[in-house]
Amino acid sequence: MNFGKKIISVAAGVALVAGAGLAASTPVQAKAVPKTGGKTIIDLKPEIVGALLGAGISITATPPATLATTPKVILGFPVTGASGNGITHSGSVTFASTANPTGITGDNPVITLNDDRTATITLSVSGNPVPLLVVKHDKIKYSKWKIDKSHKKWIVKRTVAFGGAVHLTSSQPIIDLLNAALGTTVFEADLGLGASRTTVREVKTCKANTVKSCKAAG
Repeated sequence: MNFGKKIISVAAGVALVAGAGLAASTPVQAKAVPKTGGKTIIDLKPEIVGALLGAGISITATPPATLATTPKVILGFPVTGASGNGITHSGSVTFASTANPTGITGDNPVITLNDDRTATITLSVSGNPVPLLVVKHDKIKYSKWKIDKSHKKWIVKRTVAFGGAVHLTSSQPIIDLLNAALGTTVFEADLGLGASRTTVREVKTCKANTVKSCKAAG
């Protein structure tokens, strides 16, 4: 069994032990889901970037994910949906090294909002969910639904946002296998990577062009 498959199997075991945490990473679809957009960005600390480069580890992003390298290293993932405590994204990030040029790719991040002011970021590795990152945030901010009359059909808009420190998982087995897969020792359990911010924009179309109808939609 190669290291990539080991990471997948260990992550699955951790998810089962954790209980509902990973299971909740797939949002339950509501009957009427607002159109959603937005973005999650991960701003890596300069010292983390330096440590990765020093260990021969590179980061690449596959669209629609983005990777800015100047003046800071910032990963960005577009939001594709939000329902319940889950926020879905598109795009991929790959960590590669001199020991493993192919690297390990995580696809389509899913953020699960937890009850303890944390959020788990789960990445799909070869089609299997791996809870790799944790965001430690203060609170989630919800704006009020606002009426927008600039369209032929009136709409209401709302923004949901939260941010905080982003860390690697505290699961030592996943960290050990991640290091082994890339031939390094740079990754540590609960390692602080930098800052993360998620903004979700929800839009609902009003049933009729009246203030009463728009308020009912919100």
